[in-house]
Amino acid sequence: MDQLARKVWIRALLASVAGLWFSVSAATLPSGLSVSISVPQTHIGRADPVVISVTYQNQSAQVVHLLEYGTALEGTVAEDFLMVLQNGEPLPYQGILAMRLPPSSTDYTVLEPGQSITASVDIEASYGVRQIGEYEVFYRDPNIGVLAGSSQFWLTESRPEPVLPKQASVARFCTVAQATAADGALGVAESYARRARDDLRNTPVSARSEARRYKYWFGQYTPARWSRVQDGMTRIYSAASGRRFTFDCACDAGTNRTIAYVYRSRTSEIFLCEGFFNMPRSGGDSQASVIVHEISHFNDTANTDDGPNGVNGANYGQSAAVGLAITNPDRAVGTASNYQYFAANPTGLPMPTSGGGDGGGEPGEPGEPGTEPDPEVPPEPEPTPLILVPIIDLLLGNDR
Repeated sequence: MDQLARKVWIRALLASVAGLWFSVSAATLPSGLSVSISVPQTHIGRADPVVISVTYQNQSAQVVHLLEYGTALEGTVAEDFLMVLQNGEPLPYQGILAMRLPPSSTDYTVLEPGQSITASVDIEASYGVRQIGEYEVFYRDPNIGVLAGSSQFWLTESRPEPVLPKQASVARFCTVAQATAADGALGVAESYARRARDDLRNTPVSARSEARRYKYWFGQYTPARWSRVQDGMTRIYSAASGRRFTFDCACDAGTNRTIAYVYRSRTSEIFLCEGFFNMPRSGGDSQASVIVHEISHFNDTANTDDGPNGVNGANYGQSAAVGLAITNPDRAVGTASNYQYFAANPTGLPMPTSGGGDGGGEPGEPGEPGTEPDPEVPPEPEPTPLILVPIIDLLLGNDR
């Protein structure tokens, strides 16, 4: 297919799915909300910012509460909520993948009937807008890919690739206390990932379909999904145990609700925000489990995303991960939170490992004969949500 034909095909596809926007957008954006895009400058030179404006309008007769997470209202591109075409070819998202705190009332914008709000964001770094050409920008639902609105601009001069900071130290823009906390959390994350890797590797094939911890966090067993998880967890452990990470505590691209974030292709950098340092070191929702979550995003580990929840669905944490495992196991095996909680194992659920153990002990127990024990991990501070276990067992058909 030549470039012109491909461009026509992509435009036709976008036009066909854009017509579905208002019937399906309620999955993440409030019902009755329309989205449009405009550009303040259609011909952009080398020194000009690549800015677009996004307008959200309440076209319903009801008051709308719009969660700002994953929208232009954050003032930055912190989720992949746009489709950017360069000469008809889609550009990959290169921006941050942020893990946020659960939203509070201040994270919502209230729109009265007929009211609209407009926010502007610079998209150059997030979508790699650097080469001369024609660009078209669409707004899309970050979970289901439906597109709406569009605007065009032309880059009249190419611009150089950014120079990444040299990774010369373990901690960057961190206090001594923050650097110590990050290093300690990495050690615990390594032990979590090692135990998870060993539990997956040591579970006999004949027992995998009934492995309760796997089913709880990843859903019904298939060989392909198990292989995806085992490979991802092995790579997560290899990174946690053998990679020299740079922890950046400046949190320049985050917001006051961001816990941590990474760039998928910058596989030795983890950016830590204030919310991270307010968490306990170990446990299901802890500094260590966040490190596992963030490492899983890298394109040379598990290459995960943040799943269909957590943007305008406003579902976060363990219950969202469990729900995804039940309703969409194919998506669960590619979602960071599911790896995070499988590794941290806040429920204490076992795995039927071949070594005779149940794989459900504290991290630090050896996963195979002849290995050295992992460092001792402090007890998990939060109560174990065992009330969910019998409910999930019932839904997944587990025998108790």
